[in-house]
Amino acid sequence: MTQNQFNSLAIKVIGPHDHSSDELQKFREIESLVSVLGGKIIVKQIQHRLFPDESTYIGKGKIEEIKDLIRYSHIRVIILNDIVNPAQIFRLEKSLWSTDPNIKVWDRADVILEIFDKRAHSSEAKLQIELARMKHLGPRIYGLGGGLLSRQGGGIGMRGLGETNIEIMKRQIKDKLRLTEEKLKKIIHSRQEKMLYRKKGGYKTIALVGYTNAGKTTLFNNLTGKTKKVENAVFTTLDSYVGKLNHQTNKPILISDTIGFIQDLPPSLIQAFKSTLLETLTADLIYHVIDSSDSEIERKIEMVNEILAEFNIESNKVVYIFNKIDTISDSKRQLLNRLYPGKSLFVSSASGEGINSMLSSIHTIFP
Repeated sequence: MTQNQFNSLAIKVIGPHDHSSDELQKFREIESLVSVLGGKIIVKQIQHRLFPDESTYIGKGKIEEIKDLIRYSHIRVIILNDIVNPAQIFRLEKSLWSTDPNIKVWDRADVILEIFDKRAHSSEAKLQIELARMKHLGPRIYGLGGGLLSRQGGGIGMRGLGETNIEIMKRQIKDKLRLTEEKLKKIIHSRQEKMLYRKKGGYKTIALVGYTNAGKTTLFNNLTGKTKKVENAVFTTLDSYVGKLNHQTNKPILISDTIGFIQDLPPSLIQAFKSTLLETLTADLIYHVIDSSDSEIERKIEMVNEILAEFNIESNKVVYIFNKIDTISDSKRQLLNRLYPGKSLFVSSASGEGINSMLSSIHTIFP
């Protein structure tokens, strides 16, 4: 195992009457997310409880069981496959220090933020991640070594801080949060001015949204003629990219590609990326890009729809784009057409199949 690889244990608390087998099937997504970071989930567990433990999410007996697994299976990260209160995460991690003082406990939001941190390139994306991390870490910022501020020098973030030092850190964190928000406000203002300029110039806009790894970037390249890097991986796009439709139209049309969505994105994370999502929020038309071959297609469509509804995006602006149709059978295509009638298009961004039909649709909407 190399320095950047690590073993992890994933666990989730479910109700006493819920089926463990059904829930364990849902661990596939967290496994793929952890693999991006070089990790491997070697133990998957379910704990049945009426409610998660209000102090440490999992119960004391399960904590003792996990301590043994840490000792004998060389586990470095405990992953809670849920969105968990930061104070619960902190207390759970603290309870494991006696077994391994370097153990980490992450929930789904932490895993996603770690991936974002790895993928971020622009100053805007880095600021948004910093803001989201500060809001999600809670007491862990000044309770754990290796926290956000300790990574940035000054020895801040060490364990065993006295009350006075914690109060000082709270003020520093509050100031840092304010400065980060001010920087993002300037970026939002600049983006809004660009969007207003385009609107005055008669430009129409189409935003590509969808579950992460649905093929939005390949479609963006196909429509704009750009060569934005495409990877078969989650969250390869964290910034908003805009390109002009590379086909003749009566009106200039801009296509935007932005961050992909995923299940259980915490509200604080979505809000932190508001500047990136501005192109989507103000678009004339929303193309909801869907991986037609996905075995969990219905759940992911519904999840994206819920996020769009949270941003008050009207459903009549949304068109379903069933992508990767070259990978599915004709019978499945017919089934999807019956399940999602009306505003649906079927394309293959990779082969170009269905792109001409999409362009005809664009001409009809924007004559």
